[in-house]
Amino acid sequence: MDTAELNTKKLLLQSEVKKKKKLLKPKGSFDSDYWSNTAQYYDLEIEQNQCVAMLAFRSKASNDSDLSLEKWQSSDTTGIQLTRQRAAMEVMKSTAEDQATSLKRLEEGHTKSYVKLFFASKNGLDISAAGPGERDSSEQTNMRAAMYDKYNNGGKTMIWEPVLGVYLPKASVTAAHLYPWKAEEHMDDIFGKGARQDLMTPNSGLFLDRNIESMLDNGHIAIVPNIDLEPADATDPHADVEQRRQLVKEWESRSPRDYKLLVLDDCPSFKKKLNAILAFPNLYGITSASELHGRRLKFLNDFRPRARYVWWTYLNSISQVSFRYKKDTQAPLQKEVMNANRYWGTAGSYVRKNLLPSFVRHIGQRYPDIRDAFIDPDPARDDDTSDPTAVTVLAKDTIRKSTQAIEWWEQTGYSEDDENRSEDGSESEDESESEDEDEICHS
Repeated sequence: MDTAELNTKKLLLQSEVKKKKKLLKPKGSFDSDYWSNTAQYYDLEIEQNQCVAMLAFRSKASNDSDLSLEKWQSSDTTGIQLTRQRAAMEVMKSTAEDQATSLKRLEEGHTKSYVKLFFASKNGLDISAAGPGERDSSEQTNMRAAMYDKYNNGGKTMIWEPVLGVYLPKASVTAAHLYPWKAEEHMDDIFGKGARQDLMTPNSGLFLDRNIESMLDNGHIAIVPNIDLEPADATDPHADVEQRRQLVKEWESRSPRDYKLLVLDDCPSFKKKLNAILAFPNLYGITSASELHGRRLKFLNDFRPRARYVWWTYLNSISQVSFRYKKDTQAPLQKEVMNANRYWGTAGSYVRKNLLPSFVRHIGQRYPDIRDAFIDPDPARDDDTSDPTAVTVLAKDTIRKSTQAIEWWEQTGYSEDDENRSEDGSESEDESESEDEDEICHS
């Protein structure tokens, strides 16, 4: 198909997407037809993504005859975002298909929670009947002020960054939400009653350097408990699994709990962010990638974000790795994912148990250690149904943010390397006293 035909197809698909979207206004109940239409909607979105990707690749390749599609998808900023966007759309499609075929087995409460996910943001289905709408700037201002007090002992000119363990200028640091604020209404469904009250508080926030925030958001790194869980025998990593699980339980009983950083994927995008840090060793105190891997987070006092929201960033990191390499037949980064997974165990104390099987089915199926850890061997401890709320929150957040990044780059001409912008196109904190929604990690 030549470029003119691709452009025509893209326009036709845009029209079809709009028509299909109009069918996604349920009339009293969310029956199997509704969910079938939802799956078809995402099927059209995936096809449209393919057109956009091919057009963008051809534009780039016209100036580089040696550029392959695979290389463009893994190294170009637009190619990377379109690739993870498509993978997230495929998750949304497959969960909708599951909902259509197993609707009768789902509890009514889970169905209602799940359906809200398709009505919450402009880059989802663009229906404003539900969802949090625009964020109250006063709430964000109050949250930031509370974070200054809790984490920074009241300091506001220079901010303490716990990953790098240094004071940084305010413009270099973002107040990162560890859970996407756009999915606020699903917090109680995922974490338990009362979790929603944590959203705009330091309990779910962390001050992070902008480059570190981008690494975490894109799944290049993961934050895990600061304990030594390396197997005693590297050739048989399951031999001492019970002893390591006991170490995790002991860590969970500590106050305060300490964390460290693991590098999951040192891909080109990660290296770009890392080089921005390595360029200023006197400021950041880091001179190599090895100093980041295994680095203990340093706090000024005993206050920490709640462990369940730190765990959520780990779930996001694993998801982003899966989205990035979904086209690979073999699970990539198996060792790195396995290493991160052993630190968090079954996560039974952080989320409802019936959320995890759906995550395994749609994202973690290629990683045996994720399957083993997330599926409870005692079925009596699980609910009767598999709830897709958590996995669709992750997928929908990825679609929204990748779409946002691509549109912003196209409109402004900036790249992810621009020193005054974060990877998703947000302004630096020194440009605006109130943080934009895009400035927040997992916003």
